[in-house]
Amino acid sequence: MKKKICITIPSLHGAGCERMLSEVLPFYADAFDVDLVLVENKISYAVPKAVNIIPLDLPIAGGGLLKNAANAIKVIIRLRKMTMSGGYAAVVSYLDFYNVMVCVANSFRRNKLKHIAVEQTTDHEFFANSQMARWKQVIIKRAVGWAYNRADRVIAVSENLKNFLVGELGVKREITVIHNGVDTDKFDLEPPQDASHIDEQFMAASSRLLCLSRLDHQKNIFFLVESFAVAADKIPDARLFILGTGPMQQAIEERIKLLNLDDRVFLLGFSKKPEDYLKLCDVFVLASRYESFGNVVIEALACGAPVVTTNYGAVVNEILQGDGLGMIIEQGDVNGYAAAMIDITNNRDRYDRNALNEHARTHFNAADKARKYVATASEASAD
Repeated sequence: MKKKICITIPSLHGAGCERMLSEVLPFYADAFDVDLVLVENKISYAVPKAVNIIPLDLPIAGGGLLKNAANAIKVIIRLRKMTMSGGYAAVVSYLDFYNVMVCVANSFRRNKLKHIAVEQTTDHEFFANSQMARWKQVIIKRAVGWAYNRADRVIAVSENLKNFLVGELGVKREITVIHNGVDTDKFDLEPPQDASHIDEQFMAASSRLLCLSRLDHQKNIFFLVESFAVAADKIPDARLFILGTGPMQQAIEERIKLLNLDDRVFLLGFSKKPEDYLKLCDVFVLASRYESFGNVVIEALACGAPVVTTNYGAVVNEILQGDGLGMIIEQGDVNGYAAAMIDITNNRDRYDRNALNEHARTHFNAADKARKYVATASEASAD
């Protein structure tokens, strides 16, 4: 008979940790009876039929400090009540401050559940680039450190994040590092079977630079466009395509016009099949100020695209280990980034698509990563 576990996250609506969890859920469901507890009933990904979804239907944020505190208390009370009656062997929680709430709820139980806390976001670069007030940062750091020292297992998405938790937050629990993975059946070298949904200008371009990114401050699209403006004359056939939406779209459009790049840089909006664009691009480019991991980088590699990226965090060195994968450029170095665009575009034959794909398959296979999550949950529930 399978053991029963509770997996909980604020919602299953989002592009980062939420998508990663959706890819691991089928593996959890094979090994356990799974209740998926969502604070807000928002779901953007497929959930296995065997997984029982339990929405708490509570707001987790929104409003001022007092309202957010009241919301957190409601969530903690509901979590405690729900986990006491669920018959669980363990609870697996995702996302920094929500992990703290789960830890508090578990602390009020007479017989505490085994708690596995998964951390994917709050590393040094997150706080260094955050526009959050300093006092809020201090509270979050102390709360997260407190919670992770009380969890039975802590999983971090990178060695960089592990080092931050140990060095800056004082976490003394053993931390397991599990990199994010890429679905190598979806992100591969096979050309799209149906290209009808792909933008006509993208298909017409003879040299395609592609960025998959939300259009916001973190992703630093201004820097990307300005770097391309410097490079444009040296790669006259190249076109830059940016796939994504966000609050800075109008400002970015205006910057493109100001730089006279209307016929060279294109904002394509949202696509349900970004992998088809990755399979057809020549170079993948990313300009983020910070990323906790950078899933899109391993997705690009899996599709055979070399990468030009900023050094958005120490984690990028964990991904682009080895020669022939791409180039990492210092933040703010427009000329250096432009030179990397020119070099890879004009020397594309130096980058072997099969080798790029093999690097992703060998080091970042999603199924292998998912099995590690399941193994960690199994060990914790058996203790």
